[in-house]
Amino acid sequence: MKYHLSWILHLLYIIVFFSDNVYTSTPFYTSSQNLFNSLTYGHNANIRPDSNVRVSVSLAVTSVNYLDIGTGKFSVTGWFSVSWVDTAFVWTPSNHGNVDYLFLTKEYCWKPQLAVENTADEFEILDDVSQQMRVDSSGSVVWEPGGVFTVHCEVDPTYFPYDRQTCYIRLTSAAYDNTEVTLSHNSTSIKLDNVIDHDEWTVFETTTETEDQLDLHGKFPKTLLKFTFKLQRNCSFYLWMLLVPYFLVSSLGLVVFILPSTKGEKSSFSLRIIILDVISLAMFTSLIPLTKGKLPAISK
Repeated sequence: MKYHLSWILHLLYIIVFFSDNVYTSTPFYTSSQNLFNSLTYGHNANIRPDSNVRVSVSLAVTSVNYLDIGTGKFSVTGWFSVSWVDTAFVWTPSNHGNVDYLFLTKEYCWKPQLAVENTADEFEILDDVSQQMRVDSSGSVVWEPGGVFTVHCEVDPTYFPYDRQTCYIRLTSAAYDNTEVTLSHNSTSIKLDNVIDHDEWTVFETTTETEDQLDLHGKFPKTLLKFTFKLQRNCSFYLWMLLVPYFLVSSLGLVVFILPSTKGEKSSFSLRIIILDVISLAMFTSLIPLTKGKLPAISK
């Protein structure tokens, strides 16, 4: 009898101990879970929310990585802010514990397939399986894919080192045409509030444009969003390390005509000037950007 009583007491102790350590969900978690279940139950994320979905896009850049004049590649780090309305995700917050937002992955919420058309890397759809989309109670969905975007850029080094270049990031719908998804800009410029200054290039102007084009088969119209960067080279390095030394060395050559011909130092001084000219010319040549097309006017 005593054995059974001690066993029962021991069992009660274990139950009480674990009951105190069982996770108790908060009211917010419970409300969010119930809301999530009610909105996603039976929902097919492969079907777009309307016959024509209006998608707004903006671009924010955190750093200009490089502009390679030789290869014509331009690279920035940033993210797109893509927004649209999905009426399948509309609720009244007061009926769901005042939950105003949900965060969903592409498994539960439709999103447009977008791609950078002029990418210099492998052509890929903007996608991140683990990235969540922010959905508010009015059905507004915000998706912000980010990364390093490297694109082809047509460069003109004619006025090097005082040159200016214009580069574009061209974003398009990879799957849908204009009758199914309509792309538009959410801003007239690119957001550069938190951009990290580049040593060689400064972005002095940005614009956004919309272009209409046909798909690869020439049948279906598509909208292309163009984000324009206008860059100016910071020429101070080339001025003090290239041009100024070169002209100083060249001007020293005039001193040779001042020295009397009877002086022995004239020939040795002339030889030193020639050597300095060769060194300066070698430095000058190494710093001039090499391109497949145009050459800088300074090298002609």
